[in-house]
Amino acid sequence: IATTHIVMEYTDRPGIVAIYGREFGEAGINIAGMQVSRAGSRGAEALVVLDLDESVDREFADELGAAIDARSIHAVDLVY
Repeated sequence: IATTHIVMEYTDRPGIVAIYGREFGEAGINIAGMQVSRAGSRGAEALVVLDLDESVDREFADELGAAIDARSIHAVDLVY
């Protein structure tokens, strides 16, 4: 079970998944799982939950959010 996640909201448009995939790859962070959904058709708000193999810091999350013009971005570490 993944315990580290990124939750993002942004306007759905072509190329966004490629942008954040590249950002994680360049940082050496593996995306272990991914769920993408949106309310409506292209151009609607998308909600994405990424399962990560390691934690990210606030600075990385903020830079990632800026790169995709995210409405919101949250790094979540679950502790059992």
